[in-house]
This record gives sequence, structure tokens and C-alpha cells, in this order.
Amino acid sequence: MDVVAVDVITPIFSPNLMTVGVMSLVSMGLGALWYSKKVFGKSMGDACKMKDKEKEKECTCSAKTLVGEFVITFILAYVLALFVGMSQVFTAVDGMKIGLLTWLGFVATTQFCGVLWCKMPLKAFFITSGFKLIMMAIMGAVFAIYQ
Repeated sequence: MDVVAVDVITPIFSPNLMTVGVMSLVSMGLGALWYSKKVFGKSMGDACKMKDKEKEKECTCSAKTLVGEFVITFILAYVLALFVGMSQVFTAVDGMKIGLLTWLGFVATTQFCGVLWCKMPLKAFFITSGFKLIMMAIMGAVFAIYQ
């Protein structure tokens, strides 16, 4: 009997890196809007019990923070694109379903640990996790269409 080596590290599907990069930038842009004072910034500040002076200041981010955010968003987007591609879905609706299930199984459960163990306010959880839910649904749809 011959032994056959199977490469389990190299994925069967390779995501489109341009689409992953663009969606990572889109996510960061929409995140800036989502957490702005006009959308959920004030509510997030209230939930995190920020002082009024802190809430009034515009959020300033260093280059290090922005690069870090891009890297972690890129990783999330790449893995989601991998899931969508390996699932062999080609419609926006099916891609959204993969995004929603991935969010539910990995993101929501992980972020909810902050509520359980770190006393993260439930309102803050819904704001942050809600953003990830919407972004992962959008990303899943885009990745299904632009494989």
C-alpha cells in the first residue's frame, strides 16, 4: 500500500489579494464613519463611561494604530475570502451567509467574552460587534462575486 502525502497547509483556493486589500480599506473607512460622533461615537463613549471632555475630542490615530488596524482587518478579510472561496459560493446572498456564519461563530463569540470577563458594557458589545457583522456580510458578498 502506497502512502500519499496530502498538503493540508496550502489552501485549495487562493483569495484575490486586490479585493481583500480594497475591502480592508473600505472596512476602515466605514469604521471611521460608524464610530464618528454623528453615528455611534457618542453612544460608544457613553457605554464606556468616558468623561464629557474625552467624548468631545476628535479621535486621533497614529500611523502605528492605522497600520495595525489594516493588518488585522486584512487578516480577517483574507480568512473570510478563503472560507467563501472554499465553500464554492458565487452569489452575493450566499457570500453574505458565509460572512454572517463566520461572524457568529468566531467574532461575536470572541467579543462577547469581553462582556462576560472584562465587564464590557453590553451596549459597547452591540456597537462593536454590530459593525463587524455588517462588514463581514458585505465582505462575504463581495468575495463571492469577485473571486
